Amino acid sequence: MEGAQIMQVEFDYQTALEDFQDDNPVWRQIWTAIVTEFMPNKRNWFGTVFSFTLGLILTYIIVQSVETVSLTGTICGILLDVEIALFGCVFSVYSILLAFLSDNYVKKLLQIDYHGQTSYLRRSTRYYEAALFIYFVAIGLSLICKLIVECLPQNFILTNSDCLNEILAGLLLYVYFSYSLRAIYELKSIIGNTLLLFRASIQYKILAFQEDGQTETRDDELEMTKKNNYK
Repeated sequence: MEGAQIMQVEFDYQTALEDFQDDNPVWRQIWTAIVTEFMPNKRNWFGTVFSFTLGLILTYIIVQSVETVSLTGTICGILLDVEIALFGCVFSVYSILLAFLSDNYVKKLLQIDYHGQTSYLRRSTRYYEAALFIYFVAIGLSLICKLIVECLPQNFILTNSDCLNEILAGLLLYVYFSYSLRAIYELKSIIGNTLLLFRASIQYKILAFQEDGQTETRDDELEMTKKNNYK
């Protein structure tokens, strides 16, 4: 979330209001959020490589294990617990930010331009919405995986070919693990963006205190001038 600049022209609140409206179906919003945040670029390449690599390692270990079904169920349960906890944390932070940000600070964020496309406030709220969508999908995948695995017998096989079983199971598990791990890694960006907003809020308050102090000083000087003129 870089590249923000203060808008110098008169601010159009109607345009900002329309920017917060999204008539797309929820599934399209979810897909857009996942693609936007997970698309590899120079800022998140490490998270992508880390998730894909660790996902590959987990997939190899599970596929080669003689207890593939039980091991998959255990890991799915762990990931499900973590993802539910993260979803709750992100939702709480998002709610707190919207509830406790002052009107003047919200107005200031609304007037900051983000790459000439939208306001900094809209980009911030959109990011938290995207994070919620990402964890919602991760929870859904983990829950489905957990339920399916719990219903399977321990000696379940897809086909009579061991090689084909390993390939099919490996592909499915690799996609699942890579996405889940990438979603968990996204917590780093969530923390960074949250701290950035809180720091900016504190800086804005400090500037407000400074302006109040300067105003009080000018008032005191004006009062002293008036008293000296009366003498």
